[in-house]
Amino acid sequence: MRATTIALAGILVGWAAPVLSCESKNGGQPDRIPSGSVRIQDEARLQWQVGYAEACITPPPGQAMMAGFGRERYAQGAIAPLRAQALAFRDRRGKTALLIAADVLGFDRVAVDAMRHKIKAKHNIPPAAVCFSASHTHWGPAINYRTNFAIGGLNVWYIAFLEETLLELADRALKGLSEAGIAYGACEVQIGMCRRLPNEKGQIGWGPYPQGSYDEHTPVLRIMRQSAVGGPRQVVLVGHACHPTGVGQIAKWSPAYPGAMRQKLEATLEDCRAMFVMGCGGDAKVVYRDPESKKYVFAASPKKSSAGGVKLADAVLEFLKQGSLSGLSADLHTTLVSGSLSFQEPRSRDQIEEMAFTGNPRSTSTWWARQSLAYPDRRRQQRYEVQAWHLGDLTIVALEGEVCADWGGMTRALAATQHAMVIAYANHCPGYVPTARIIREGGYEGDTSHMAYFLPAPFQPKMETQLTRLLLQAVGRDGEALAPPRYKDKNDLLKHIDARGDAHAITRAEQWKTRRADILANIRSALGPTPGRSFRAPLDIKVIEEVKLEAYMRRKISYNVDPYDRVESYLLVPHGLRGKSPAIVALHPTHLIGKEQPVGLGGNPQRHYAKELAERGYVVIAPDYWPMGHYRNKDYDPYENGYASGSMKGVWNHMRAIDVLQTLAEVDPERIGCIGHSLGGYNTIFLAVFDQRIKAMVSSAGFNSFFDYASSEYGGGDLANWALDKHIRRIRTVYNSDPSQAPFDFTELVGALAPRPFFVSAPKYDHNFVLPGVTKCIKAARPVYELLNAGGNLQAVYPDAKHDFPDAQRQAAYEFLDKFLKPSDYTHPE
Repeated sequence: MRATTIALAGILVGWAAPVLSCESKNGGQPDRIPSGSVRIQDEARLQWQVGYAEACITPPPGQAMMAGFGRERYAQGAIAPLRAQALAFRDRRGKTALLIAADVLGFDRVAVDAMRHKIKAKHNIPPAAVCFSASHTHWGPAINYRTNFAIGGLNVWYIAFLEETLLELADRALKGLSEAGIAYGACEVQIGMCRRLPNEKGQIGWGPYPQGSYDEHTPVLRIMRQSAVGGPRQVVLVGHACHPTGVGQIAKWSPAYPGAMRQKLEATLEDCRAMFVMGCGGDAKVVYRDPESKKYVFAASPKKSSAGGVKLADAVLEFLKQGSLSGLSADLHTTLVSGSLSFQEPRSRDQIEEMAFTGNPRSTSTWWARQSLAYPDRRRQQRYEVQAWHLGDLTIVALEGEVCADWGGMTRALAATQHAMVIAYANHCPGYVPTARIIREGGYEGDTSHMAYFLPAPFQPKMETQLTRLLLQAVGRDGEALAPPRYKDKNDLLKHIDARGDAHAITRAEQWKTRRADILANIRSALGPTPGRSFRAPLDIKVIEEVKLEAYMRRKISYNVDPYDRVESYLLVPHGLRGKSPAIVALHPTHLIGKEQPVGLGGNPQRHYAKELAERGYVVIAPDYWPMGHYRNKDYDPYENGYASGSMKGVWNHMRAIDVLQTLAEVDPERIGCIGHSLGGYNTIFLAVFDQRIKAMVSSAGFNSFFDYASSEYGGGDLANWALDKHIRRIRTVYNSDPSQAPFDFTELVGALAPRPFFVSAPKYDHNFVLPGVTKCIKAARPVYELLNAGGNLQAVYPDAKHDFPDAQRQAAYEFLDKFLKPSDYTHPE
């Protein structure tokens, strides 16, 4: 397939034609990709019914004001027409959904609710099955009732026209239903860059920031219709997460880069209409590299904006040519959940009056203040909706507002289906949707953007956990979505707090399950939820190297842990194994060499427990923890790829290490243990709390209570060390590094391990985890073990040592593992 280019003249006049020509490199027409040339795996062909309709929604001259940017703008013509499109989906049981996309800045809740009401009345399609997607072009008309007046004044007559047009599109799409097959795939593309550029003081300004978050995930939904009556034979829907703000100062209507992308796809694919949906690109803009300075620069012209769209289209075309798509069975389920996101304390009336009376009348902040005086808004919460559609094995999550990049991966990670995609700027645009990190850092998205959307204050950092719960509920993980009770006393584990806040004593084993569920829910508030099925990528285990040692074979292997990360681990397999053998996940301490230390390839010999356990007859896997080991040479950030904490990334990677062990013929899947020192010690606890496949645990110098940690010299008065990005960022961004605000403590986690065997080696002179905090955890957990008739399963030793794992205690730990993982008739390998 030869690449094509779009001449600027074509951009100015050509986007309205149903099938558009563009100049190819040889001066002729571009090659056309036939509709049946794309490889589709397991496609459920023609099970769906799909209808399509489109219309021009470009305002006539003078009718509507342009939205965005906080300055006076009236369109003087059009670079290209604005488009609205409707897709109707109907599954084999007759369930129907409507996706309506339009080149507007953002929809308003009142207008969306009104249109959903009319669609329900006319077509009996519920609100959960109707989704409105805004491309967020800044060269479209203002239609959002609750934006700052300075962002763009509304014309109700244009809004009436738009509503009538979108409802008509819904009618036409439903009338034009045709048998169709739907297939899904995704590629990674980057046409822009994070715009949150920190200065030397850490203050956030505007500028291309290569190290910032950017969601490259680019979903592609390909629909092949049997009949071209009432629409094209194929529709290709593409999502991407980057602000369409690159056209510059031109006061003309334009769909920006999404329009150029649609044009290129439609000019290249046979009998095709292309649709665009915005992803989580609230903090990203289109960039190009300046040929003179070699620096990245934000696009600010029609030509540069178009180049971004063409680059996106070219990547999609290459993916359709080289990649493969998964067919989606005709099973449709739709969900719409509603909740609230919390605001910070609003400004006082005196502060607002000062801004209103003394500010520059051409500043959006002044108009926010004046608007606030005219229409006082003392809300402390913002209503927020999350919509989820299941199309066969694909989950589509629609999020309201200008959603920032990290939410893309975190949202997809939760899906219970094999595939997942996110549509942001959907249904209602109440403002920017940042993460707690962005709120803490400040800058436009996290601090001042609320003025553009006429909100009373910025969001609180805890909105991150509030939105996470809504997402879990929307994708069907309701059991993890409820806000658990907070326990002030985390040392008294035999108490349960009910929904009314009343405390009840736990006296029976079955009652402990409720308290344990609360512990898990609270730790998820800090670490984030475990990923769903969409992140359980096929392992695809490969052997990188193999070394035969005296007692075992040492293999370095690689395998997929999720759709975005392939990791390396050491696998140690003893010689002469007979039948199914016990296995160990060996987690390394804090050291740059990562997994090499426990397998004996460097570092302190007191940390070579993987090697020693393999010599003892255990199959051992030793994975790396981010950002150590092989991660030192990888450009990887778990927060950009679906994880709310480095610790949860560790949990997930270690869970996949268990998956690897369970594929081995030599391993008994019911006899898997875990061991670790320091970093590996608390990662052992985290893993075992989340994964019941771990049957016995050993933690050396790996934990104490948060309060004792903070009060120690090493802690320095707070949990700042725990709040590092490689550990649990939310402890900093949401819980202020304060042990009294932390939603969990290790007193609870040790109890949550019960009744499984747990061996603790806690050195008396450990500087990192002082001993009184360890004994507090053991004391708190012991009643739980005794309640579950497993008092002997909790053992602790206190060696005369510093932050070490001395020989005698390692041997005691190995004997402990032998007791619980090796049956009485176990035969040691020869």
